[in-house]
Amino acid sequence: MHVYFRVAFLSKIRASMNVKDQMKNAKWWYSIYFKIDFILHLTFGLWHLAFSHFRKWCVFRNGRFLILLAIALAHRKVHIDKEKAFALLC
Repeated sequence: MHVYFRVAFLSKIRASMNVKDQMKNAKWWYSIYFKIDFILHLTFGLWHLAFSHFRKWCVFRNGRFLILLAIALAHRKVHIDKEKAFALLC
């Protein structure tokens, strides 16, 4: 499913667009892809994969607050050393 899903979104990027518009369009589609994947994994109880995708999406969007939120939520399932978590953000 993942392969077809990515191909479907990547096909939305038109060759006629300039590079700046292509990057903006790619970011938007990948943002949608990560959100849907996150929700699907949560729905089926695959917490590890869900937060893995959420962390990738946070890194992709360059949002440190969201990374902190992902670590805090994942802390309930997996013990993460606070110093290691802080080192990831620096």
